Amino acid sequence: MLKRGVILWVVAIYSIGIWATSFDTQRLERLAGYLNLQRLDTLPVGVSHTYYYKQHPLTIRKNQWGEIEHIGLLLFPQAYRQQMPLPIYDFLERYLLARMATPANTEDATRMQWDKVHFTIGNATTALKLDTTAVFSNEYVDLHVYRVSWSVNGSKMLELSFTMNVQMLMGCDAVELEDRFIRHLGRYQTRPISESVFNGFPQDGTEYTKTDSYYMSPMVRNDIYFTRKTKKNAWQLVDDTARPTKTINNWMVAPDSKNELPLQMTIDKYGYLLDTLQTTYRAWQQLCMDEGCLPHYGLKAKKDNTYEGSVFMVNKKGGYLHLLSINIPGRALQDREKVVCTARMYAYIPLFNVSAKLIHNVEYEPIK
Repeated sequence: MLKRGVILWVVAIYSIGIWATSFDTQRLERLAGYLNLQRLDTLPVGVSHTYYYKQHPLTIRKNQWGEIEHIGLLLFPQAYRQQMPLPIYDFLERYLLARMATPANTEDATRMQWDKVHFTIGNATTALKLDTTAVFSNEYVDLHVYRVSWSVNGSKMLELSFTMNVQMLMGCDAVELEDRFIRHLGRYQTRPISESVFNGFPQDGTEYTKTDSYYMSPMVRNDIYFTRKTKKNAWQLVDDTARPTKTINNWMVAPDSKNELPLQMTIDKYGYLLDTLQTTYRAWQQLCMDEGCLPHYGLKAKKDNTYEGSVFMVNKKGGYLHLLSINIPGRALQDREKVVCTARMYAYIPLFNVSAKLIHNVEYEPIK
């Protein structure tokens, strides 16, 4: 009886080391198990480099909710990540580690064999010879493929190419991707909007449109509208009842607009399932832009004093977009924090699945 109790105690201690920890994805939880990473729950919030794989330092990141959101080989210093932000750093560090650490008889190993990742110089184990001083380069082979390499002393050590597959890049299938987004949005804490100073605008005039880009259709744009009373006044975002379509456009597109709109959202999920969530437009916008998405807005129509439109949150470097069909009652122009807007969202649509028909089958109106 005593022996059995000791065994159970050992198992419990082992389990606490890994499984008491929360993980952002199931793939990360399994990877931690393959690596037998103990006491991850004791790590502070932020980035840690205290674990090793075959004497190569690992980088492990814990978010503010206590979840492990990244495990990988340490290949990219934080300063480089901040100066040159790309959605592929986590993937490369995690994938190269997983290729070496995942047991051959697992579902994860089988899946990686099917991943469209091709090594042209070296292989996953070559990454153990690299550190953060290796020179990294990347390029788009076309709209759907990355080619990356590391060089040491002018000699290319490792080179591989891979597709912009959001499920592969983030280590989740479609179902988990959607559930993860809903979880993140439900607890998202918005950043306050500070008074912005807009410089570099025309010296003359009282109306100005900052023309940026459009997505698929010239009517689905990233433009932002500004105004001022006289030439002596500072430029401000258009936000008034006299110009409703420009005001709503700015709410949808400008990150520093006053867009704390209550939102009753329906999420169209994989397998024809639906989920609902109460949030705000600002929370949704900021979360998408934190992912690296750029908003584009198209006005469909005004019906019964409701403005119907679509927001395309496009992440070209990640190879996907989020689509939000949103209805904004005209009353929101007078009381934006109390009037509830309704929306329907489609998350993580691969860009290669987006055809012109998705946009051109809908008639969008110009913003006036």
